[in-house]
Amino acid sequence: MRDKRTKQRAITKAITVFIGGLLFAAYLEWQHSMTVATIGFVLFGALLSYLVYKTNRPN
Repeated sequence: MRDKRTKQRAITKAITVFIGGLLFAAYLEWQHSMTVATIGFVLFGALLSYLVYKTNRPN
């Protein structure tokens, strides 16, 4: 039970980080039309999400 809850929290944190990255990338695109930076921030957000999930998941 505890592992399931920990895994759900890890997934929630990872999704939150990824959505934050998407929102920041959307802001850059909307304000500055920086397509390359937008793609970079989406990929960076995906990497951070993976790292957050990996460090918060149960063993």
